[in-house]
Amino acid sequence: AYSYGEIERKRQEVIKRLKKEEIFDLQQKVKLPTIIKRIALIGSPETSGFRDFQNELLNNHDFNNFKIKVFATRVQGEYAAEEIRKAIEEANLYDADVIVVLRGGGSKMDLAIFDDYDLAAAICHSRLPVITGIGHETDKVVADMVANVFFITPTAVARHIHYAITSYWEIMRGFHDKAIQLSQQLLSSERSDFTHVNNCLLYTSPSPRDR
Repeated sequence: AYSYGEIERKRQEVIKRLKKEEIFDLQQKVKLPTIIKRIALIGSPETSGFRDFQNELLNNHDFNNFKIKVFATRVQGEYAAEEIRKAIEEANLYDADVIVVLRGGGSKMDLAIFDDYDLAAAICHSRLPVITGIGHETDKVVADMVANVFFITPTAVARHIHYAITSYWEIMRGFHDKAIQLSQQLLSSERSDFTHVNNCLLYTSPSPRDR
């Protein structure tokens, strides 16, 4: 109970500091692309959450031509927060649409690394939108709070990326079909007018014999 209380105390201190420095909401000013194809992926490739994300993202029939740049880090332990912070800064040097930070669940104490001030500040200052899929079921970690958008699980992140693409395609497909329909209607109307004018000209024009 003491440990959990200490974790919450430190979390509130970090939140207060980020807000005082006026960087807490910076990610909300970064536009999240409608279509996400180039992903800077941060996490541990050895975890089930990491594999779940990739399986959900790539094993489908709609779209799987994603460009994924993996930044492998530890997601627990003494040095994990620092590794993730450095990975976020490095990922900002790449031509990516978004940065995705994954973990895949854990105890409150395991997830406390995502309450780290330096890690959270790196997310706030990221020029790229940051999506988190830490894998918690109850309390949000600070990394979630300052991210552009967060999801409860890595799988949910992949589903969101997929859904956005398929929804966009459906909208574009609808516009395409509507454009074809209107074009056909316009051509039909113009063809009818042309035929009418042509018939009138034939009827009113003098024949060669009359000339």
